[in-house]
Amino acid sequence: MRITAQALYNITKCAHRVYLDANGDPKDRSEVGSFVKLLWELGLQTEHEYIGTLGELAVSDLCQYGIEEAWVETQRLMQEGADLIYQGCLVDGSFVGRPDLLLKRTDLSSRFGPYGYEPIDIKAGKGWEERDGKRTHFKEHYAFQILFYRVLLERIQGTSLSLGRIVNVEKQLEEFTVADFEHNFQEALAEAQRLISGQETSEPVLGSNCQLCPWHRRCERWVTEQADPTGLFFVGKVKFRLKEVGLKTIHDIAAMDVNEYLKPPKKIPRTGKESLLRMKERARVRLAGKPEIRPGFTFPVRIREVYFDIEDDPTRGVTYLFGLLIKEQGRAPVFQYFLAKQPDDEEATVRAFWEFLLTAGEDVYYVYRTKNGAPSNSSWNDMN
Repeated sequence: MRITAQALYNITKCAHRVYLDANGDPKDRSEVGSFVKLLWELGLQTEHEYIGTLGELAVSDLCQYGIEEAWVETQRLMQEGADLIYQGCLVDGSFVGRPDLLLKRTDLSSRFGPYGYEPIDIKAGKGWEERDGKRTHFKEHYAFQILFYRVLLERIQGTSLSLGRIVNVEKQLEEFTVADFEHNFQEALAEAQRLISGQETSEPVLGSNCQLCPWHRRCERWVTEQADPTGLFFVGKVKFRLKEVGLKTIHDIAAMDVNEYLKPPKKIPRTGKESLLRMKERARVRLAGKPEIRPGFTFPVRIREVYFDIEDDPTRGVTYLFGLLIKEQGRAPVFQYFLAKQPDDEEATVRAFWEFLLTAGEDVYYVYRTKNGAPSNSSWNDMN
């Protein structure tokens, strides 16, 4: 049984993923999708680009080593006082961690001498969330990985720092206070140990992130067979509160008297009347097996309609294609596109697209956006 930093990352997203990774039937596991592979590629690309900015700093690269070899080499390098270890390995019992960087700190004494090591991860995103230009909170899944490496380093070198750091997608160091996450981290670590050992099981919680998970089909099948509440849009982890008051299936939700769940003893915390009414309506539609068109919608009628989509490469942060399907009454549809063949062409391509929009008059546009945080969502937001 191994406990890894990846398990601590995953548990912030889905506890059932942690359980299945350790105890699931491999036959139920799907191949990794192309988008996930792109994200991996982006991560590696970000790491290599950052290492390339370090100039003359000596980097000991262990990325080609397996766990056992990397652990032996990491100990040797730390004892020798290596300046920076890339993809080192930390092991203590069942705990195994591979921080992207182990940085030598001369302001920290340890069992190795008048220096110690700090774990730093290189991320393809930003650590601090912002709203209206102000930092609000540091991402918990990033913090948990750093705290896990700290646990290992405390056991190995006898000391650690009170601040944690990552390198973000813009190659900037971001830091956070470890104490802010310590309590939640310890609870998550204990839960991960129970799940991985099989002492505790869990249930799928079908949601927006699931399509990127190799266990998605297995969980989707279970949710369908059980008529689990997460088969409804926007239920998520609320399902556990629903089950506590007897709403265990989609059938229960479709048949519920909403008023009964607005007051004790069946009141559902943080779930109001409007939410329950929407949930009941979705349950009825799901069980009926056919769409229900709400009255009162009128689509505009125009001579010309434009259907619009974006394609981009998240590994390079480049939007390379704006595709438009143009339909005019009495004519065959026409496909028009604006293509950046090279990254340097992106700006000119965007400008050409905006110039097209300025000439479009009162056309009606239909914008197709992918789900689950895939590239075109971020591209569209960047344009607004």
